[in-house]
Amino acid sequence: MAVVSGPPPFFADTESPASAPPLIKHQNA
Repeated sequence: MAVVSGPPPFFADTESPASAPPLIKHQNA
C-alpha cells in the first residue's frame, strides 16, 4: 500500500479504481 509518484495502473486499480484509467476500471467492474 505504498504510493509512489506515478504508480502503475495495476496498483492504482487496487488503491482507488476511480482514479485508475477506464481500461483498468472496466476490468475491476
